[in-house]
Amino acid sequence: MRRCDELGSITDEPGKITRTFASLAMRRANKLVGAWMRETGLQVREDAAFNLIGRWNSEKRGAKTFLLGSHLDTVRDAGKYDGPLGVLAAIAAGQLLRERNIKLPFNLEVVGFSDEEGVRYQTAYLGSRAFAGTLTAADLARIDEKTNRQGEAKSRRISWLRGSPHRARPGAEKNNLPVGS
Repeated sequence: MRRCDELGSITDEPGKITRTFASLAMRRANKLVGAWMRETGLQVREDAAFNLIGRWNSEKRGAKTFLLGSHLDTVRDAGKYDGPLGVLAAIAAGQLLRERNIKLPFNLEVVGFSDEEGVRYQTAYLGSRAFAGTLTAADLARIDEKTNRQGEAKSRRISWLRGSPHRARPGAEKNNLPVGS
């Protein structure tokens, strides 16, 4: 619960818990949660869609991967447990397994998805859809349109998911999207 309190203090809006996709608060949240993942012994990275991923590799050759987690973004004026509790509980479970020296027959990935709530672009599940390889070029174009309509420079394009050297998740290659890692 201490970690939920600490994470709850990271916000885009003073006096409220608000963390929107790709905002400064989300970057700070990923940095903090990433540090907790590293303390647990997970290998940590961010994918092209700003999903935070902690991985514990199994010693078993050819092991499948088991995912645990939730989202780290919030609605405006959110509660502090909604998404983060799933991520923090997964980190705590990994820590307990390591402390007990339990060897897993599968790889474990703890994921903090970057966007479930859709507050910034009114398009929910950007992070998990990118991770799963179901985010399409048409989805990205709609985000570009919303960005341009909100008065930002027309030349600005959503580049966070283009041109990144990440391994594609299933389904992403057919859309020429560099997703996952």
